[in-house]
Amino acid sequence: MATLIQTGDYQAIFVDAEGDIDIVVYHQDSAGNPVDLTGYLLSWTLTIGAVTIVATVGDGITLVEVQGKISLHIPAVESSTFPQGLGKHKLMITSPVDKTLFKGAFVNDT
Repeated sequence: MATLIQTGDYQAIFVDAEGDIDIVVYHQDSAGNPVDLTGYLLSWTLTIGAVTIVATVGDGITLVEVQGKISLHIPAVESSTFPQGLGKHKLMITSPVDKTLFKGAFVNDT
């Protein structure tokens, strides 16, 4: 499992997609305080080659709103469809406003 503190708008993620993918992100403001995500909807898109997986709140993403905690879980049955190589990912708030929290390279190094 990887734990990330969201500090900028670019974050590379490296995984071994032979098993479950679990990533935890803490969304913080510039002072390091958690951003309350109560009422927010998010989506996280991961793409390598022709394979794209989109996780949303309740379907791959779990929130602990007041802590600004965003947990992504992709089970091995889905992650195993990723080919080895370089792709991209993007974590977005989709409601109450559209905003990209961060994006970057997504690398499957199986």
